[in-house]
Amino acid sequence: MAISRVTQVISSGQLKELNGLLTKAARLSLMRELDRNWGEKQRSLLALKNDDIQISSPRKVYFIRIGEKKFCDVDMAFLALKWAPINSIEALIFTEIFARFHREYTPHCIPEWTIAYFKVTRFEVLRR
Repeated sequence: MAISRVTQVISSGQLKELNGLLTKAARLSLMRELDRNWGEKQRSLLALKNDDIQISSPRKVYFIRIGEKKFCDVDMAFLALKWAPINSIEALIFTEIFARFHREYTPHCIPEWTIAYFKVTRFEVLRR
């Protein structure tokens, strides 16, 4: 799943790997957000596996026509839970992510979804 892949790339610090997964605008916005608000420890804890994502919920679907071109945007919310050791103590990491998936579906177009917006809207470390 694309969402877990993006979180893994962020955690690894290999941000060039976001090319192709996110639009240029989404990538630049995410990188600004990471620089301003995310420390190294938080980034390292962000990595999700597909199984960590408990809920995937569509929020809104947009159909857009510009001239002869047709586009679809889908807004999604994701809730994830995972256990992670922090200073030798198991902690529950709660993550909420909002993403907008974008695709052109004009006839004869390559059917590729891209992430046009990605934001971690909540990130909490819950200790036992």
